[in-house]
Amino acid sequence: MPQLMGKDIGPIGFGLMGLTWRANPCSEEQAFETMRTALKNGMNFWNGGEFYGTPEHNSLTLLDRYFAKYPEDAEKVILSIKGGMGPSGIDGSPEGVTFGVIDKEYVQTGKIGGISLSEVKASTVHEAAKITKIVACEVELSLFATDVLDNGVAAACKEHNIPLVAYSPIGRGMLTGQIKSLDDILRIACYATSSLAINWTRAVSKRPGMPVIVPIPGATTADRVNENAKDVELSGQDMKELDGTLSKFTPAGARYPPSIPMEG
Repeated sequence: MPQLMGKDIGPIGFGLMGLTWRANPCSEEQAFETMRTALKNGMNFWNGGEFYGTPEHNSLTLLDRYFAKYPEDAEKVILSIKGGMGPSGIDGSPEGVTFGVIDKEYVQTGKIGGISLSEVKASTVHEAAKITKIVACEVELSLFATDVLDNGVAAACKEHNIPLVAYSPIGRGMLTGQIKSLDDILRIACYATSSLAINWTRAVSKRPGMPVIVPIPGATTADRVNENAKDVELSGQDMKELDGTLSKFTPAGARYPPSIPMEG
Protein backbone atom coordinates (compact mmCIF):
# COMPACT_ATOMS: atom_id res chain seq x y z
CA MET A 1 0.00 0.00 0.00
CA PRO A 2 1.41 3.45 -0.92
CA GLN A 3 2.23 5.93 1.82
CA LEU A 4 2.27 9.70 2.06
CA MET A 5 3.94 11.34 5.05
CA GLY A 6 4.05 7.97 6.78
CA LYS A 7 0.32 7.32 6.37
CA ASP A 8 -1.23 4.57 4.28
CA ILE A 9 -3.27 5.66 1.29
CA GLY A 10 -5.25 3.66 -1.22
CA PRO A 11 -3.52 2.72 -4.49
CA ILE A 12 -5.97 4.99 -6.32
CA GLY A 13 -6.72 8.51 -5.12
CA PHE A 14 -9.52 10.94 -5.87
CA GLY A 15 -9.42 14.20 -7.83
CA LEU A 16 -11.78 16.91 -6.60
CA MET A 17 -11.51 19.37 -9.49
CA GLY A 18 -14.63 18.36 -11.39
CA LEU A 19 -16.86 18.86 -8.37
CA THR A 20 -16.39 22.65 -8.42
CA TRP A 21 -14.45 23.79 -11.49
CA ARG A 22 -17.08 23.77 -14.21
CA ALA A 23 -19.80 26.08 -15.50
CA ASN A 24 -22.56 24.16 -13.74
CA PRO A 25 -21.15 22.21 -10.78
CA CYS A 26 -23.12 19.27 -9.42
CA SER A 27 -25.21 19.77 -6.31
CA GLU A 28 -23.59 19.68 -2.90
CA GLU A 29 -25.63 16.57 -2.08
CA GLN A 30 -24.25 14.78 -5.15
CA ALA A 31 -20.72 15.96 -4.43
CA PHE A 32 -20.86 14.69 -0.86
CA GLU A 33 -22.23 11.31 -1.98
CA THR A 34 -19.38 11.05 -4.48
CA MET A 35 -16.77 11.96 -1.88
CA ARG A 36 -18.12 9.47 0.66
CA THR A 37 -18.16 6.76 -1.99
CA ALA A 38 -14.51 7.48 -2.77
CA LEU A 39 -13.65 7.06 0.88
CA LYS A 40 -15.64 3.81 1.12
CA ASN A 41 -13.59 2.49 -1.81
CA GLY A 42 -10.33 3.21 0.01
CA MET A 43 -9.59 6.32 -2.08
CA ASN A 44 -8.52 8.38 0.93
CA PHE A 45 -5.95 10.60 -0.82
CA TRP A 46 -7.86 13.62 -2.15
CA ASN A 47 -6.40 16.24 -4.47
CA GLY A 48 -7.88 19.68 -5.05
CA GLY A 49 -7.02 23.35 -5.49
CA GLU A 50 -7.97 26.67 -3.98
CA PHE A 51 -8.46 27.96 -7.54
CA TYR A 52 -10.66 25.03 -8.61
CA GLY A 53 -13.75 27.17 -8.96
CA THR A 54 -14.84 30.55 -7.67
CA PRO A 55 -13.82 32.14 -4.36
CA GLU A 56 -17.26 31.14 -3.11
CA HIS A 57 -17.22 27.57 -4.42
CA ASN A 58 -13.93 25.71 -4.78
CA SER A 59 -12.20 22.65 -3.34
CA LEU A 60 -11.54 24.30 0.01
CA THR A 61 -15.05 25.65 0.54
CA LEU A 62 -16.51 22.29 -0.48
CA LEU A 63 -14.20 20.41 1.90
CA ASP A 64 -15.04 22.81 4.71
CA ARG A 65 -18.73 22.04 4.35
CA TYR A 66 -18.11 18.32 3.86
CA PHE A 67 -16.07 17.92 7.04
CA ALA A 68 -18.56 20.06 8.96
CA LYS A 69 -21.22 17.51 8.01
CA TYR A 70 -18.98 14.43 8.35
CA PRO A 71 -16.37 15.31 11.00
CA GLU A 72 -15.62 11.62 11.50
CA ASP A 73 -14.04 11.53 8.02
CA ALA A 74 -11.47 14.24 8.73
CA GLU A 75 -8.88 11.88 10.17
CA LYS A 76 -9.38 9.38 7.36
CA VAL A 77 -8.49 11.70 4.50
CA ILE A 78 -5.08 12.94 3.37
CA LEU A 79 -5.44 16.18 1.42
CA SER A 80 -3.25 17.74 -1.24
CA ILE A 81 -4.31 21.28 -2.14
CA LYS A 82 -2.72 23.42 -4.84
CA GLY A 83 -2.23 27.16 -4.41
CA GLY A 84 0.05 29.77 -5.92
CA MET A 85 -2.55 31.25 -8.25
CA GLY A 86 -3.94 34.73 -7.71
CA PRO A 87 -6.47 36.95 -9.55
CA SER A 88 -3.78 38.02 -12.02
CA GLY A 89 -2.28 34.60 -12.56
CA ILE A 90 0.68 32.93 -10.86
CA ASP A 91 1.34 34.19 -7.33
CA GLY A 92 5.08 33.87 -6.67
CA SER A 93 5.07 35.81 -3.40
CA PRO A 94 6.54 34.29 -0.22
CA GLU A 95 3.02 33.78 1.05
CA GLY A 96 2.12 32.04 -2.19
CA VAL A 97 4.70 29.43 -3.03
CA THR A 98 8.23 30.06 -1.69
CA PHE A 99 9.42 26.75 -0.24
CA GLY A 100 11.56 28.23 2.53
CA VAL A 101 8.66 30.25 3.90
CA ILE A 102 6.15 27.42 3.64
CA ASP A 103 8.56 24.95 5.21
CA LYS A 104 9.43 27.21 8.16
CA GLU A 105 6.06 28.79 8.85
CA TYR A 106 3.73 25.94 7.95
CA VAL A 107 5.46 22.55 7.83
CA GLN A 108 7.74 23.00 10.83
CA THR A 109 4.90 24.43 12.92
CA GLY A 110 2.60 21.54 12.04
CA LYS A 111 0.01 23.59 10.14
CA ILE A 112 0.46 21.36 7.09
CA GLY A 113 2.04 17.95 6.69
CA GLY A 114 4.36 18.68 3.80
CA ILE A 115 5.00 20.34 0.45
CA SER A 116 4.10 18.88 -2.94
CA LEU A 117 4.95 19.99 -6.46
CA SER A 118 2.63 20.25 -9.46
CA GLU A 119 3.52 20.29 -13.17
CA VAL A 120 7.27 20.86 -12.91
CA LYS A 121 10.30 19.87 -14.93
CA ALA A 122 12.95 17.47 -13.64
CA SER A 123 15.41 20.22 -12.68
CA THR A 124 12.77 21.80 -10.45
CA VAL A 125 12.26 18.51 -8.64
CA HIS A 126 15.99 18.28 -7.98
CA GLU A 127 16.25 21.91 -6.81
CA ALA A 128 13.17 21.71 -4.59
CA ALA A 129 14.48 18.54 -2.94
CA LYS A 130 17.58 20.49 -1.85
CA ILE A 131 15.44 23.04 0.00
CA THR A 132 12.87 20.89 1.76
CA LYS A 133 11.39 17.41 1.77
CA ILE A 134 8.97 17.04 -1.13
CA VAL A 135 6.20 14.62 -0.21
CA ALA A 136 4.61 14.24 -3.68
CA CYS A 137 4.82 15.48 -7.24
CA GLU A 138 1.60 15.85 -9.24
CA VAL A 139 1.91 15.59 -13.01
CA GLU A 140 -0.26 14.50 -15.90
CA LEU A 141 0.23 10.83 -16.78
CA SER A 142 -1.93 8.54 -18.84
CA LEU A 143 -1.85 6.45 -21.99
CA PHE A 144 -2.77 9.78 -23.59
CA ALA A 145 0.16 11.73 -22.09
CA THR A 146 3.35 9.84 -21.23
CA ASP A 147 5.78 12.79 -21.26
CA VAL A 148 6.96 12.45 -17.66
CA LEU A 149 8.19 8.91 -18.26
CA ASP A 150 10.77 10.19 -20.74
CA ASN A 151 11.57 13.79 -19.76
CA GLY A 152 13.31 13.00 -16.49
CA VAL A 153 10.47 13.89 -14.11
CA ALA A 154 9.61 10.30 -13.13
CA ALA A 155 13.32 9.49 -12.77
CA ALA A 156 13.83 12.54 -10.52
CA CYS A 157 10.91 11.46 -8.34
CA LYS A 158 12.42 7.99 -8.06
CA GLU A 159 15.81 9.43 -7.13
CA HIS A 160 14.36 11.49 -4.29
CA ASN A 161 11.81 8.87 -3.23
CA ILE A 162 8.90 11.17 -4.13
CA PRO A 163 5.54 9.55 -4.99
CA LEU A 164 4.26 10.64 -8.39
CA VAL A 165 0.60 11.66 -8.33
CA ALA A 166 -0.88 11.04 -11.78
CA TYR A 167 -3.73 13.38 -12.64
CA SER A 168 -6.04 12.86 -15.64
CA PRO A 169 -5.18 9.12 -15.82
CA ILE A 170 -8.03 8.60 -18.29
CA GLY A 171 -6.85 11.41 -20.54
CA ARG A 172 -9.54 13.96 -19.58
CA GLY A 173 -12.22 11.55 -20.77
CA MET A 174 -10.47 10.61 -24.02
CA LEU A 175 -9.77 7.11 -22.70
CA THR A 176 -13.25 6.25 -21.50
CA GLY A 177 -14.08 4.61 -24.80
CA GLN A 178 -17.03 6.83 -25.56
CA ILE A 179 -15.65 9.98 -27.16
CA LYS A 180 -16.07 9.59 -30.89
CA SER A 181 -17.10 13.08 -31.94
CA LEU A 182 -16.81 16.70 -30.80
CA ASP A 183 -20.25 16.44 -29.21
CA ASP A 184 -19.08 13.53 -27.07
CA ILE A 185 -16.43 15.72 -25.45
CA LEU A 186 -19.24 17.67 -23.78
CA ARG A 187 -20.36 14.66 -21.77
CA ILE A 188 -18.43 12.18 -19.67
CA ALA A 189 -19.10 8.48 -19.06
CA CYS A 190 -17.00 5.58 -17.86
CA TYR A 191 -16.49 2.10 -19.31
CA ALA A 192 -14.00 -0.70 -18.84
CA THR A 193 -11.36 1.21 -20.80
CA SER A 194 -11.12 3.78 -18.00
CA SER A 195 -10.28 1.05 -15.48
CA LEU A 196 -7.58 -0.23 -17.80
CA ALA A 197 -6.16 3.28 -18.23
CA ILE A 198 -6.11 3.97 -14.51
CA ASN A 199 -4.49 0.68 -13.65
CA TRP A 200 -1.93 1.11 -16.44
CA THR A 201 -0.41 3.98 -14.44
CA ARG A 202 -0.14 1.67 -11.43
CA ALA A 203 1.51 -1.03 -13.53
CA VAL A 204 4.07 1.47 -14.85
CA SER A 205 5.05 2.11 -11.23
CA LYS A 206 6.32 -1.49 -10.99
CA ARG A 207 8.88 -1.01 -13.73
CA PRO A 208 12.58 -0.53 -12.87
CA GLY A 209 13.50 3.11 -12.28
CA MET A 210 9.93 4.24 -11.73
CA PRO A 211 8.64 5.92 -8.55
CA VAL A 212 5.49 5.01 -6.67
CA ILE A 213 2.63 6.24 -8.86
CA VAL A 214 -0.81 7.09 -7.45
CA PRO A 215 -3.48 7.92 -10.06
CA ILE A 216 -6.15 10.41 -8.99
CA PRO A 217 -9.12 10.07 -11.36
CA GLY A 218 -11.87 12.58 -10.81
CA ALA A 219 -15.59 11.87 -10.70
CA THR A 220 -18.87 13.62 -10.01
CA THR A 221 -21.04 10.57 -9.32
CA ALA A 222 -20.86 7.60 -6.99
CA ASP A 223 -21.22 5.19 -9.91
CA ARG A 224 -18.19 6.68 -11.63
CA VAL A 225 -16.15 6.40 -8.43
CA ASN A 226 -17.08 2.74 -8.08
CA GLU A 227 -15.93 2.14 -11.66
CA ASN A 228 -12.66 4.04 -11.20
CA ALA A 229 -11.86 2.15 -8.01
CA LYS A 230 -11.75 -1.26 -9.71
CA ASP A 231 -8.46 -3.11 -9.32
CA VAL A 232 -7.39 -4.44 -12.73
CA GLU A 233 -4.21 -6.53 -12.81
CA LEU A 234 -2.33 -6.03 -16.07
CA SER A 235 0.02 -8.82 -17.10
CA GLY A 236 3.41 -8.40 -18.69
CA GLN A 237 1.86 -9.32 -22.01
CA ASP A 238 -0.87 -6.71 -21.54
CA MET A 239 1.76 -4.03 -20.91
CA LYS A 240 3.80 -5.19 -23.91
CA GLU A 241 0.77 -4.88 -26.18
CA LEU A 242 -0.03 -1.43 -24.81
CA ASP A 243 3.58 -0.35 -25.32
CA GLY A 244 3.33 -1.53 -28.91
CA THR A 245 0.18 0.49 -29.46
CA LEU A 246 1.72 3.61 -27.93
CA SER A 247 4.82 3.30 -30.10
CA LYS A 248 2.68 3.74 -33.21
CA PHE A 249 1.54 7.24 -32.24
CA THR A 250 3.45 10.51 -32.44
CA PRO A 251 2.14 13.24 -30.10
CA ALA A 252 1.00 16.41 -31.85
CA GLY A 253 0.67 19.74 -30.11
CA ALA A 254 1.01 20.64 -26.45
CA ARG A 255 -1.06 19.56 -23.47
CA TYR A 256 -1.96 23.17 -22.63
CA PRO A 257 -2.18 26.42 -24.65
CA PRO A 258 0.85 28.78 -24.57
CA SER A 259 -1.03 31.15 -22.25
CA ILE A 260 -0.83 28.60 -19.43
CA PRO A 261 2.65 28.37 -17.85
CA MET A 262 3.89 24.80 -17.60
CA GLU A 263 6.85 22.94 -16.18
CA GLY A 264 8.00 25.59 -13.74
